[in-house]
Amino acid sequence: MKKGIIWLLLIAMLLAVMTGCGGQKQAEEPEADDQAEETLPPEESIQPEEPDVETEAPDQTETPEPPAETPEETAEPTPEPEQPASVSYTDNFSVSSEDASAYAQQVQQVVKDQNLDAFTDMIAFPIYVMGADGGQSITSASDFKALGAENIFTDAFVTEIISANTDGLNPSRAGFVLSATGRPNLVFGVVNGELHIVSLNY
Repeated sequence: MKKGIIWLLLIAMLLAVMTGCGGQKQAEEPEADDQAEETLPPEESIQPEEPDVETEAPDQTETPEPPAETPEETAEPTPEPEQPASVSYTDNFSVSSEDASAYAQQVQQVVKDQNLDAFTDMIAFPIYVMGADGGQSITSASDFKALGAENIFTDAFVTEIISANTDGLNPSRAGFVLSATGRPNLVFGVVNGELHIVSLNY
């Protein structure tokens, strides 16, 4: 009987010891979990990527070009009489009627304009000038201009020259006579291969 009680006590103590050990293990397990949680590395925070924003260059404003300047219109000067291009005459008889007529028309225009400079340039010096009181030989352009435009371009002289018919002028050894009725007149002819005024008759 006593042995049976002793065995029961031993069994009860053994169970108590085993129960205590089990509870201690269960109590220790949460601490292990806490340590595990503490040792876990913190989660990395994921930052959202910022979208790339393309910066567009500002539109370049085209500068309008200034309007082209209109060149100012200038009055064309009256062309001075010129000899026919690339023509050289041997004498008065080698001049065609067309060339003689064209030169006579140039003389008429200069006389009409009473352009003393242009008229002087058409003269071959020395030139013989015949007037009512006799004649004189003029040897230079300056001496001719010294006569004065009023004495050169007289009313009778201008009228005869600009009224003359320039068609069918007949050559002679002296040249071509330009006049409406005969006098006053001027004579032009070939000098050094070109046509020039060679005499004036008032």
